[in-house]
Amino acid sequence: MKAFEIYRNGKLVATAGMEEAGVLSVAAVRGRHAMANFPEDYQKKIKEAGDLENFEKENFVLAVEAVLEGMETKNQRTWHRSRLEVGDEITLKIVETDTVDEAKISTKISHTAVF
Repeated sequence: MKAFEIYRNGKLVATAGMEEAGVLSVAAVRGRHAMANFPEDYQKKIKEAGDLENFEKENFVLAVEAVLEGMETKNQRTWHRSRLEVGDEITLKIVETDTVDEAKISTKISHTAVF
């Protein structure tokens, strides 16, 4: 099967692939929230959950994930997720392989979230 080998600073972090139909993605994402952009009831929940300092902090994340088609349960898989730092180098290699790493997390997501 075709799969992704993902390296961070020269170190292999995951070999991800799947036989099932779906979308396999590797993303380097920059995100930043502004509390003022959320409804008051949600702001209250965020404040109750704590870690408010990190909520509005800029984050860079490396994510290796898949969303499977037609699955009623466990239709999202995650192989790797970590914060990125300035200077990190990410390499993505397409490979042909018989085996891939087992996903670290398998969970169900809403069908409305599937793209």
